[in-house]
Amino acid sequence: MKTICVFCGARKGLDTEIAKLTYEIGQEIARNDMNMICGGSDCGLMGVVTDGVTSEGGQVVGVFPAILDGVEKVSVELTGVIRTPCLPSRKQKMVDMSDAFLILPGGYGTLDEIFEIVVLRRLNANQKPIILFNYNGFYDFTLKQIDKMVLEGFIGENEANLLTVVSNIDELKAVIREGL
Repeated sequence: MKTICVFCGARKGLDTEIAKLTYEIGQEIARNDMNMICGGSDCGLMGVVTDGVTSEGGQVVGVFPAILDGVEKVSVELTGVIRTPCLPSRKQKMVDMSDAFLILPGGYGTLDEIFEIVVLRRLNANQKPIILFNYNGFYDFTLKQIDKMVLEGFIGENEANLLTVVSNIDELKAVIREGL
């Protein structure tokens, strides 16, 4: 059984369709006998994907940093909680516990998580699959920035391919079913 780490927003965003898809993604993770690691919050897409996994009997471990106490609540749907003192230790724990990464829409924290795991992969400290769900072009500008960094010589062309980009739910489900 694989463990997939899902990085996503602590908000749901304005497009109500993404929350529906996120729930469906959680269900798909559980249906394919995968465990999930996430930030552990009950809010936003984090809470939605957790609910989707647990609705199908899947296991979800949340990694919750002390800095978020009083800001966010730990989801009651989690099957396990790991407390960390800070955000960097949270990310490290999530990386260590996961076999693959799935990135859904999110904010600053999600962008930070994307580049953290891409840098680790670039440095050969992590060769785990990284799947970016570019729903409705959400990450188009991020991908264009990566292209610009290649064009300007700040990263090599081979380094631009560290993410597997999927654009719709059917492509994402196929990747999950293939075992990442």
